[in-house]
Amino acid sequence: MPEGEPTALRVLVVERRWRTYETFRRHFEEAARALAAETNDPRMAALSVSRTQFERWLRGGLTTRPYPNASTVLQRMFSVEVDVLLGPASEANLQEPAQAFNLKSEITMAAHESSEHAAYAAARAVDDTTIEQLQEDVAKVAREYPEKAPIESFAEAKRIRDLALSLLDRTGRPAQESELYVAAGQACGILATVSFDLGYTDAASEQARTVFIYGRMVGNEGLCAWAMGMRALIANWSEFPLAALELVAKGLATAPAGTPTARLHAIGARAYAQLGNAASASESARLALSAADSDSPACELHDDIGGEFSFDGARLRRCLGSAYVSLKLAEPAAQHARQVIELYDTGARIVRMPKVAVEARIELAHALILSGELDSATDTLGTVFDLAQPQRVHGVTERLVKARQALALPAYQGSSEALDLGARIEAFAAGSAGAIAPALPPRRS
Repeated sequence: MPEGEPTALRVLVVERRWRTYETFRRHFEEAARALAAETNDPRMAALSVSRTQFERWLRGGLTTRPYPNASTVLQRMFSVEVDVLLGPASEANLQEPAQAFNLKSEITMAAHESSEHAAYAAARAVDDTTIEQLQEDVAKVAREYPEKAPIESFAEAKRIRDLALSLLDRTGRPAQESELYVAAGQACGILATVSFDLGYTDAASEQARTVFIYGRMVGNEGLCAWAMGMRALIANWSEFPLAALELVAKGLATAPAGTPTARLHAIGARAYAQLGNAASASESARLALSAADSDSPACELHDDIGGEFSFDGARLRRCLGSAYVSLKLAEPAAQHARQVIELYDTGARIVRMPKVAVEARIELAHALILSGELDSATDTLGTVFDLAQPQRVHGVTERLVKARQALALPAYQGSSEALDLGARIEAFAAGSAGAIAPALPPRRS
């Protein structure tokens, strides 16, 4: 269609004074109901037209025809074939002669369309208190997560995500859209953690990618840093340390100073340790501790909301203990693990995570096994074996499996105590939290 030439539909709409979307829609729906009565087809009565479709029809230049039922309604309204209606007015043989293109009328119509759309956009908003409640809900789930079985948080996190996404369709205000994308990203972060803790690493990685996309869309660097850290963590557990280091580097490129940076460096230390690079692992550990001790502004996600998104001193030292265990450096591994256990046992405010304390006990036991202190390792794991099945998350069972592998050292060959401990570990790991997930009630439709 020649550029700038109006469609036949546009000319007819102007002539009939159906310039506004609301007016056109009313006539369209009336024609659809009339057709439904004539053809005895109730489906026609439900037909309508969206604002976007109306504007596309007026502009013309479409590459495909409207759906058959919509085409039938248009032809009923104007007694003109739909291809002619959506084509240039100059080529149409209109039954009701069209007046020459009227610039004033077109300018007036354009003004009406602009003001109508502005009113429509202004009306598309969500009550601020609804968004505030959503933010409070996701923060509550994050803070309560460490002391709950993962599956208990799944339904609530999914509800929050779904609500945030549905509210996005009801607002046209950029500030509200940004807040809703952040809330959706945080909910997806909880879903990523649930998936990981239950052993579904592919699903966890997909959720983490979604968190990153939402964070990047709204420029939330804290959310992006957390997502990159989660993906790197998953890569570490999946035995892909080089991929983990690449993700850590991408995360550090934009991560806020302080806790987000400390977390990424700590995850990087574990990746270097898996590669056997003690020097780089130690340097990453140093950078992590330095970032954690810096006087940087608090990160809303990692520090203010915290909970499962936090990375306090206990989690940092637990992570570094894991790195030193991978390097088979028993002394620093045990030192970091004991610091975590001490913080937890003294009830320090920074520790509200039974999972972190349990994982630290496993790392300490692993370090003791490396040191040849099997009896002490067995004693250390005593409370771990008492953990209920819903709390036997992926990080717990996988750490135990790695400790079990250390029992294959030459010093333990033929040791009945080592065999007994290995058997207890295997039995414990077989009853992981993920193993009970299939027994959950079916999803409601």
